[in-house]
Amino acid sequence: MEGHRNQLQEQAKENYQTILNEAPFLAFIGQQEIASGPYGADTAIMGALDTMADHALSEHEKWSQKSESEFREFFRYPHVIEEFITSRNYSTSQLMCDLYQDYHEMYGPGGTEEIMETVGIATAALVGGGLCAMTAGLGCAVAVAVGTEALAIGSSQLDLDQTLSLNRSGLTSSQDVADAKDQRDMDLLLAPLSFVGLRAGRGIASSAERSSARVGTRGATRSLLDSHLQFNPTTATDNAIWIARARMPSEGLFFDVENAALKRLNDSLGDKNLVTALTNLHKDILFTKIDALKRKYPTLDILKYSDFKSSRFSFGGEIPPNLQAELTQIFQDANEEFAQRVAARTDIQLPQSENPSTWFNAGLGASADQAGLAARHARQSPRGGLQILHMDNVREQVQSNMRAIEEQRQRVQNILTNHPQLLQGASGQQIPATEVFEVLRKAKNQSPQELAELFQTRFGVELNPNQAGELLDYTQNVDQFSPGIWIESRVVANLDEAEHGGFSVDFKGMGARNVAQVARDLASSGDDVDLAIRTIRSGEGAVTKEFDAAKDGFQDLVSETLSDLNIPVRTQCSGDDCVSIPTARLPDVAKEKMMDAISRTENPSGYRLSFIPPNIVARDRSIIAVHGELVEKKVRANLTGFGDGLIPPSVLDRVTFALDMPDQLGKGQMRLLVKPADGVELTREQRELIQRNLGPAVERVNREIAEETGETIQYSSGAVELY
Repeated sequence: MEGHRNQLQEQAKENYQTILNEAPFLAFIGQQEIASGPYGADTAIMGALDTMADHALSEHEKWSQKSESEFREFFRYPHVIEEFITSRNYSTSQLMCDLYQDYHEMYGPGGTEEIMETVGIATAALVGGGLCAMTAGLGCAVAVAVGTEALAIGSSQLDLDQTLSLNRSGLTSSQDVADAKDQRDMDLLLAPLSFVGLRAGRGIASSAERSSARVGTRGATRSLLDSHLQFNPTTATDNAIWIARARMPSEGLFFDVENAALKRLNDSLGDKNLVTALTNLHKDILFTKIDALKRKYPTLDILKYSDFKSSRFSFGGEIPPNLQAELTQIFQDANEEFAQRVAARTDIQLPQSENPSTWFNAGLGASADQAGLAARHARQSPRGGLQILHMDNVREQVQSNMRAIEEQRQRVQNILTNHPQLLQGASGQQIPATEVFEVLRKAKNQSPQELAELFQTRFGVELNPNQAGELLDYTQNVDQFSPGIWIESRVVANLDEAEHGGFSVDFKGMGARNVAQVARDLASSGDDVDLAIRTIRSGEGAVTKEFDAAKDGFQDLVSETLSDLNIPVRTQCSGDDCVSIPTARLPDVAKEKMMDAISRTENPSGYRLSFIPPNIVARDRSIIAVHGELVEKKVRANLTGFGDGLIPPSVLDRVTFALDMPDQLGKGQMRLLVKPADGVELTREQRELIQRNLGPAVERVNREIAEETGETIQYSSGAVELY
């Protein structure tokens, strides 16, 4: 029976492929819709044609009213879609379909894998008078039905539509989708479709088979970076609308999802592009499920937001009573599907200790900041524990945490009272200095004894292990209240286009500044949860303004510094990183000028700089730059402090470091560039210390990257150049 069923299924697929290329309107007919009698089939055909025509016209009317900017922003590859729309007066041939598919693969956001995921592309083809079998046969009709939300072909097809909407990215691996497809195929096989007058071998089916083979191969080999590095589920307008709603005082329902493992993954994998693509894959899955929720509840208003780390939603209109439970299920399903898809990929190698299903946390609340705070409190759950929390369920715990944090702050103030250089703030509400928070944030995996020794080395301050542990606990507890950063547009800053080389800069200490501001706001809020949330949001705005000014200042600094050398350069910033891409190779004098310019800023050690040369494979450029940043971090950490073999912070904080990287990933010499600020002169002993520490730092980075990625990393230490 099973073998016979499989035979029927394969025959159904073959028939269906041919049918839909010949007569796409048949996708709107189900067996149960064909009435008995001599005119049943004719009536069904006319009804299907009317349904398809009505929907095509309504879609054309809707899109013709969109502004050019909205049209471009929605599709992201308008030259393909506009061609469909402007060519409505002729029927679409399979030859043209293949041509459009090639254009899409070359210029689209993710190749043919994403055609079915892009609302409207099948509509455009229908408006043009034909149907492009871009996903070939079976998938093409599904693309029309799902993409235009115009299914009218009976219960089995509707079931498949809903299943695909919930799990469209798992067409080949989800058992639910497979079962729904089987049922739909069987219904179609049994439907009386002989009136079509199909004739085999007309060429269209073979073209569709060729397209199907091309899609299957491409989908299996396309890397995650190709498909998801630039993926963005929202526009700047979407984000701006969500932010405006989030800033309103009125309450509602907000849903916040974050990649809580982002920093760890950036450090451990050493490939920020890969981490970005992984985060975006989760977004793709999550937003797909939220879209299905919207179709399920048409009167539910959903606003969406996305940035490099988080996905956020607000809900209004008619909110169904079980919405919170459904969002919880959506989040859990998204995590499970994400982990399955990552595990199935052959182009991703993760450490065995990583479980992708635990990377993301979520929160629900009456305001955006409540939802964000609940998501951050979910970080406290052990891996594998509850990853989504509602503010109502944690409010008492939040208030209790605030009281405990204030008691801790008072103890910390007493611990450091004899070291005023390590405190900041008004009397009675003092908190640790920003540089103390920076050390504590990076030392979260150290034991109290190790941390006490670090304080002795870094600050020349003697603490016992209990006191050091108190400082660390205080910092981690404060960090749970850090607010989410809201940005309208998300820029992926990388060096992929740096054919002539370029450089990256990582702004140091921004996380520590945010934690310090949160600590300051908590100290002034008592145990009033809502007051603390509002005050922390206001403080975040001040820090963000300061950070944005620093990034703008860096971009101006780069342009002004390199303009004298007649080298145009484009600088982009994202998060706490910037990249600069010149139009010509940077000579050593340009690097020296950049180092000199940075050394003249207020914070010469606040920029972690990494130069890359030309002739690097595009996808390796950003990775190599990150490896340079990691070495700079190790060198500075190993050198800063008091005692033998160390350089006091008062000196090293006025010195700029940069790594001049080789042109191969994991191979070649790293050159360390050193530029003291005006008035700072390194002694011969200090210069020798820097030289001696470069080698061990490179070796440690080699070892850590190799352990995390399984790749062979063999960078070597080169010269130390003092400017």
